[in-house]
Amino acid sequence: VFAGGDIINDSLMCAVDAIGNGREAAYSIDRFFRGIDLKESRIIMKELKRSTIPKKYIQVNSCQEMNFMPGEERLVCFDEMELGYTEEQAMKEANRCLNCNCCSNSDQIPEDYDAALDSSGVMIANYGNQANMSSYNSPDYLTIPKSVIGILNQNDIVPVVLPGEKCCGHDIVWQGDMESFEKLARYNVKLFKDAGVKTIVFSCPEGYYTWKNEYKKLFKKSEEFDFEIYHISEYILKENLLEDISFPNLG
Repeated sequence: VFAGGDIINDSLMCAVDAIGNGREAAYSIDRFFRGIDLKESRIIMKELKRSTIPKKYIQVNSCQEMNFMPGEERLVCFDEMELGYTEEQAMKEANRCLNCNCCSNSDQIPEDYDAALDSSGVMIANYGNQANMSSYNSPDYLTIPKSVIGILNQNDIVPVVLPGEKCCGHDIVWQGDMESFEKLARYNVKLFKDAGVKTIVFSCPEGYYTWKNEYKKLFKKSEEFDFEIYHISEYILKENLLEDISFPNLG
């Protein structure tokens, strides 16, 4: 028996996993009929090394909507109501998965997802406290803004966080929900414009990237988007902030 897809994996697998299983099964079947050892010289999946995709190459595409049987037909039969993807849809969805970059991020380890499942195959997690997913809790993210504020304060620079300020919307872009992203971007830009902000310094690389690149695509006129945008590393070099700074003795 050569098996693949849901029959050998849990329900959280994606289309690309199933395609990969099918490919491996095809090789096994071919070897079986040719009388070749099924395991000899085969690449073991655990030996593969993940490689991240540069952000400029990541494709922003919405997921493919599942095709469903019309309601009037469901009333008179017991057939599966999910009709599946067409070949074209399946190829688009698989390509979207291969270009999302999530499984290659160093702070998101796929093995953690398997370990986080309970006995029934369901993942339970509280946002901000994924105790069952070690890679989510490994960094202390609060140390980053605290350190940035410390560097700025030692140089007599007092940063301001605006009331009502929201996330940049980076994750919405990756999900392909461009309508929601545009609403969020316009909200943030208006908030900063109304407050008279001229310079924005980011400690979050995703926020920096999104404002620097994705936001600019929405605002074509220079007067609509005339902020000076820096990542903290750029701002430190620009203002020579490390010249007279003191660091605690951690030895």
